[in-house]
Amino acid sequence: MGNCTSGLGIVQNRINLDNSDEVIALCHSILGIDNDLTENEDYFREDTVKLGFKSEAHRIVYDNLNAGYRGKDLIEQIAKVIISQDYFGECELLFEGDSVVFVYGGNKNN
Repeated sequence: MGNCTSGLGIVQNRINLDNSDEVIALCHSILGIDNDLTENEDYFREDTVKLGFKSEAHRIVYDNLNAGYRGKDLIEQIAKVIISQDYFGECELLFEGDSVVFVYGGNKNN
């Protein structure tokens, strides 16, 4: 059994992967699963607010955009932030046509 403590959840959107505004909004929705990245300044990097970011989530998206990630690649990079945390248990990111689904929760198979 894994050590997941989050409830089960899903983020599902129909988006145009070529529309950067839609992709960025979805990235913020995925990161919004973790309130520490959006609301808890104790978990922000020391200079996040000083640099003008609203939250650590905004900074993570900006950093990945700055690194050249776009569209599907950007969404995959952002999802890894949540996937890497045991708290969220088993996670899966699926792309099907114009739908993107991110599922989290449940126990990880170890």
